[in-house]
Amino acid sequence: SPPRLLIIEDDPDTASLITEALEDHFGKGCLIHCRTIASAQKVDVGEVDLVLSDMNLPDGTGLQLLEQLLGKREDLPVVFVTGEGILDNAMRAIRAGAYDYIVKAGDYLFAIPVMVEKNLEIWRTKQLNLRLQNQLTRTLEQLQMKNEQLEEAVHKLETVEATDPLTGLANRRAVGVAIERSFAEG
Repeated sequence: SPPRLLIIEDDPDTASLITEALEDHFGKGCLIHCRTIASAQKVDVGEVDLVLSDMNLPDGTGLQLLEQLLGKREDLPVVFVTGEGILDNAMRAIRAGAYDYIVKAGDYLFAIPVMVEKNLEIWRTKQLNLRLQNQLTRTLEQLQMKNEQLEEAVHKLETVEATDPLTGLANRRAVGVAIERSFAEG
């Protein structure tokens, strides 16, 4: 099924071009378009696979939007598509949790669908890693519990082997082992 995309772009022409590029690649109806941070906040991010956002929006910055979105859903992939080709801005966005940063220059519209697929695959890989990590943690906890049960069973067997069942005192075998140990030490 096609990904569910949220586009946050205030320029109607740019939004139309991005929408067309994505719908040509993924099919019609795969996206929701918002023009502001306020309108994007009304979207249920649990129903979105990836967000594409401009860095400069009428009611705030892309970094403010990113913080709000990740506050709602910390694993949400967010990709900035912006006219700002400033390396410092890109680095701040990535450090703040953005998956990618695309500059609106040249043939960027042809790259957007590929970038969406790449970043969705990165998200899927991260989710798979988390599931595997959780599964490994559960398996290790079960293994530790089984080892503790095994150690307890071995201790019980050693106790049963070394004591008389009626009196609970050391049996002849345990006394013989203790005597041998004493002679070996002395």
